[in-house]
Amino acid sequence: MSEEATRAVVSRWFGALDAGDVDGAMACLDDNVRWINSPAEEGKPGGIPGLSAIIPWLGDFSTKAEVMATFGPWAERQETVQYERLNMMYKDDQAMVLVHEAARIKATGLVYDIEFVQRIQVAGDVIVMLRAYWDTSQAIAAFRGDMPARLLDAARQGAGEEAELILPFGANPNQADPDSGESVLMIAAAGDQVEIVEMLLAYGAEPNLISRMSGSSALHHACRAGNPGPSQALVEAGAFVDLQCPTTGNTPLHEALKNGSPECAEILIEAGASKDIIAFDGKRPADVAAEVLGAQAPILAQLT
Repeated sequence: MSEEATRAVVSRWFGALDAGDVDGAMACLDDNVRWINSPAEEGKPGGIPGLSAIIPWLGDFSTKAEVMATFGPWAERQETVQYERLNMMYKDDQAMVLVHEAARIKATGLVYDIEFVQRIQVAGDVIVMLRAYWDTSQAIAAFRGDMPARLLDAARQGAGEEAELILPFGANPNQADPDSGESVLMIAAAGDQVEIVEMLLAYGAEPNLISRMSGSSALHHACRAGNPGPSQALVEAGAFVDLQCPTTGNTPLHEALKNGSPECAEILIEAGASKDIIAFDGKRPADVAAEVLGAQAPILAQLT
């Protein structure tokens, strides 16, 4: 293929991009174009584990439809600050383009500013391959700036898929809400989000962290809300069942009984929770159970 023909296709491609003409740009691509923003494992084109979870358009795509699917997330998540072609070289059916790009990530407000090379291959009057050679670290750092907020939202909403997207790639499983001081584990435990609790624990969340404001642990939160699922998961992960809240002296067992949850109380008792700890109001767990659940409550037999 002649260099002149390659120049014509590449010029048409960049002209459409500069004009914001998505349809015109797509017309420059072969239906089976190979679009490589980050190379995949041989024989396995598509999103790249790890990278694509952070930046959706990073990957190795093999059709025009797959390429088009990356344009939406690109436009939704970042805004271009500067984009310029610094140099272009042609030989036969290929072009090498040196690009300077600066973009602001909308969710974080952070900007990445990079130079990279695009290799474009042409056949006939369409592009059949476009490959970018670039250091993704700056862009990843800019995108990961919103991970704390994303993980907090996932814990509140029980969004397991969202948590799974970011926990393997640097999100802090002990992230705290800056307003309440509660960790994502405490939030998930209080909200009966068993899947999120188990996921956070699997990624290293500390079950015995204490809220800097309330003095409660995640197990206190789970028992206070009467959530057996999170309570069981926390106990199995090594949560300290006899931890006393420094403001009330309540253990998780006090909290479970105070809030009418014999199911949580039974989990704690089976895990060896003490029945003799006295809270700051002078009450043992049995006193709380009799007061809240009644003198005939079956759980009393396990507390005396």
